[in-house]
Amino acid sequence: VQPVQPVQPVQPVQPVQPVQPVQPVQPVQPVIAPERTQSKTRLKSESQAQVPQIANTGLKSSAATVQKTGFSQIEGIEYVDSEYLENKEFNVDGKKRFYSMPEGVVDKNMGATRIQTIEREKGVGQSLLKALFQTPELDFGPVVLAQSYYRISQPETIDSLGKQCFNDKKIKNAKEVSLKKAINLWPRVPLKADEFDFEVVKLQSDIKNIQINSYASSQKNPTYYWPFVVFLDNRGCVLEGAGGFKNQEGPANIIQHEHIEGILQIPAKTEYVLLTPLASAIDVEDKMLTNHGQLKLVAIR
Repeated sequence: VQPVQPVQPVQPVQPVQPVQPVQPVQPVQPVIAPERTQSKTRLKSESQAQVPQIANTGLKSSAATVQKTGFSQIEGIEYVDSEYLENKEFNVDGKKRFYSMPEGVVDKNMGATRIQTIEREKGVGQSLLKALFQTPELDFGPVVLAQSYYRISQPETIDSLGKQCFNDKKIKNAKEVSLKKAINLWPRVPLKADEFDFEVVKLQSDIKNIQINSYASSQKNPTYYWPFVVFLDNRGCVLEGAGGFKNQEGPANIIQHEHIEGILQIPAKTEYVLLTPLASAIDVEDKMLTNHGQLKLVAIR
């Protein structure tokens, strides 16, 4: 019999070590460069110092805009002034302009007129326009009527017109002739060949003399509207007539054809001046007359 082995004593169990609690992770603090922060602060303070302080005046603050000559701003939109545009001849930017124009020579190879490019030259100046269209000056000196000027009595005038008074819409809508103001009339051919047609203007009070200019229809074969003049009272009734008042001629220029001029002596109580075309007249025997054209009336005194 084998002897019993002695039992080995049991090793005591080691107590379990308690788990150490996890320490919370501290958030990483951002690294701030002190010099950069100071630089930003300094720049910000400098920029603020450069901004001018605007006093509160009760008006809307808006960005200051530089006003350019000849331009205006309305509700933020820029507009060019018409007078400035005309003075610049509609070339505000000042750039050169070129045009393609026929040279007048037929190219034998192409069979067409050669084209040349030319630079636009400066046109009519403002000073010339003012000289042509300036306001008429009043004439307080003696007025010389044409040697052929003649007055026509009331009965003879009525007999020539076949009518004593006029009250149609031309009288009611007549243009008014006043001192220092010129008006233009463009008589047209009447719709019916046998229709009596006329132009009429209303006079401002105290007008003594009117100058009539009649312009040629063309330069090649000029024709003129030269009127028989009738003076009417405030009711549109005939006072008397006048003829033979042409006293001089004017040459053509760059903007108008040649013209003939005459001066009328306005009788007392005249309210309207009626003009009707003549087929012939003693003072313009060398001119071809017609029933349409252009007239300009100027009250010279």
